[in-house]
Amino acid sequence: MFGLIHGFLLWAGDILFLYGVSGLFILRYLDYTNEELKNKAALFTFISLMTIAIFMLGLNETPLYRDSPEYYEIYTSYYQSIGAHFSQNIAMSAYMLLAVPILLLWASAGFMLIGILAYKYGVFSKGLSKALLIKLILLSALFISLRLMLVPYNQGIGYALQEPVNELAALCVALLYIHLIVKLCDNSAHIGGLIQQVGRLAFTLYISQTIMQLLLFKVFFPQWTLGFNRLDYWLLAISLVIVQLIFTAIYCRYFKQGPLEYLWRKLAKINREKIA
Repeated sequence: MFGLIHGFLLWAGDILFLYGVSGLFILRYLDYTNEELKNKAALFTFISLMTIAIFMLGLNETPLYRDSPEYYEIYTSYYQSIGAHFSQNIAMSAYMLLAVPILLLWASAGFMLIGILAYKYGVFSKGLSKALLIKLILLSALFISLRLMLVPYNQGIGYALQEPVNELAALCVALLYIHLIVKLCDNSAHIGGLIQQVGRLAFTLYISQTIMQLLLFKVFFPQWTLGFNRLDYWLLAISLVIVQLIFTAIYCRYFKQGPLEYLWRKLAKINREKIA
């Protein structure tokens, strides 16, 4: 429910609904053996990569550049009113709902199963083994390099492979991030405590980041969309994360859970009581 509200009203790129559906889908596999989980994760990931590649292969779109009249027309229509914002959100969210069972569910479910395996192998408490760490570093470098090589392609096989390669690179880098965070937590109780606090406010922080970026890009500085490059977006993202970390550290001195977490649990409790 929260994912649909967030997607239709605030940000069409919502992931809460996808994660919720994927989580429900993989519940049946929680009692599987590690070997069975590996097979399922590999199968779902393979289905996802093949489906996305086939879908991208069928696209024949002209690249849209930011200095083109077409881009400026889309920009002005999106920023002209609140109504335009909502109508585009509704259209994009409806498209996302259709894409979930075909394109998005399999990758999300496959990666979640890999996460379950990582948990069972103690990756979230001990980090990666040295051998696996080296393999993931090499794989990350390989997939990132390959993805950069595919950038010039706007159609054909090269274009179709961009997103599948990107997904594999993201998976490898995500596991490296997990290892890095685990080691940081082992070496600093303060960092570990702050990450735990972020976990207790995850829903609130997720929605608040959407609201902050909507205010920045839609209300205060809409011209940023026309001028920002990748470095600008990266610096803004890092700045917002720092702001949220500071907020989390202060907020958790006085409260045990975030406002949206409280609302979520309250509604879940009411729903359980109705079912009972």
